[in-house]
Amino acid sequence: MVFLTKNTNSSLSFIFVLFPILMITGPAIPDIFVSLSALYGLILYFTKTEYKNFNFYFFYCFIIFWIFAFTSSILSDFKLFSLESSLPYIRFIFFVALFIILLKYDKMQFNKYIFIVITLTVTFVAFDTYLQFFFRNEIFGNKIDLDQNRLTGPFRGDERVVGSYLSRFVFLGFGYLLYKFSENKYYKIIPFIFLLFVYICIFLSGERMAFILTSFGILLSIIFNYKSLKYFIYLLVGVILFSSFIIFNNDSVKNRMIKTTFEVIGFNFNNGKISKSENSFIDSHYGAHYITAFEIFKDNKFFGSGPKTFRKVCSNEKYSELDSKNIFQRCSTHPHNYYMQIISETGLFGILIFGLSVVFLISFSIMNLNLINPLHNGVFISLLLFIWPIQSTGSIFNNWYGVHLYYYIILIFILIKQKNLATTPSS
Repeated sequence: MVFLTKNTNSSLSFIFVLFPILMITGPAIPDIFVSLSALYGLILYFTKTEYKNFNFYFFYCFIIFWIFAFTSSILSDFKLFSLESSLPYIRFIFFVALFIILLKYDKMQFNKYIFIVITLTVTFVAFDTYLQFFFRNEIFGNKIDLDQNRLTGPFRGDERVVGSYLSRFVFLGFGYLLYKFSENKYYKIIPFIFLLFVYICIFLSGERMAFILTSFGILLSIIFNYKSLKYFIYLLVGVILFSSFIIFNNDSVKNRMIKTTFEVIGFNFNNGKISKSENSFIDSHYGAHYITAFEIFKDNKFFGSGPKTFRKVCSNEKYSELDSKNIFQRCSTHPHNYYMQIISETGLFGILIFGLSVVFLISFSIMNLNLINPLHNGVFISLLLFIWPIQSTGSIFNNWYGVHLYYYIILIFILIKQKNLATTPSS
């Protein structure tokens, strides 16, 4: 039994290192890994006494959030449909629990390779996406039409998430490279070349929110790594030159990233001139999602309509009278914002508990990470970008999007463990 447990721990640790690669394959393989890890974590918890000493307050907050989400499903008009989403959500929580347990008892291996794999994987995905932009094809044969303004990279043709993927991992790779080369004047430019390479790729991907979030992340990175200010200036000059060249020579990118972005927020952009539009953000399809989600919350204040039910409830005829010029586009699989989704589908109780969990997580990170260290602040910035409330997002209950939050939590614990080992005197 000891031999089996040891080998299982090693295998799971190894697969965890490869997790950024698994994410490229689509939602199925990562979900299988998360689910099996969670099941194994439960088995360890109930069969091994030493693993029961598990006490992290935000972990219990996430458990309570799951309980409220589950309760929302039970009270929903679409019980079975909603339970398909809320019931298995607990796998994310015990996925985290397993790896925290393995770290605590020093049974998680391959830690030192995690950030190397992340950096190499991000570099590959960006390179592959550049190939697709210039040649309309990439290594795995995912072709795009000449008039298609959103790239897929190595992801399947119906999964246009390459910009989102890069934005969620880029600061992990940048932080690692800056940590490795910050003391070497000859190689210190390497992290910034990496960031420029990926940043421009996110711009080309056509994913506006991924580009905006990455821009915000660079601002945060400047604050945390102010000693490298001159290199950030070189980076920004490079971004301005490259993006300007692309905008002036590619109408598809210009329309997607500039013109359409201004239209969403209520402005017109024509011939380089910006003017106020008759439409506001509420008149966009995103605005229609948000006001519909808020109205659903108002009708189901305490427990919401139930996880995964926005797509069902939004079609109610009474929401067709809401004040948005695009109210006919109000329906989607989710409201495209984590917090609007949580408040509409789990109600006041759900959003309060989730918000409290996030606050505890941020406080825990600030108190235990060394935010002067580029590797540490890279993970912290990635976490902040994920939970930033003003953004369009996927579904928080979806495996591909939802797992990122819990992946960052595990990375935080890995860094804390390494920091504690480095500061503990040897006997």
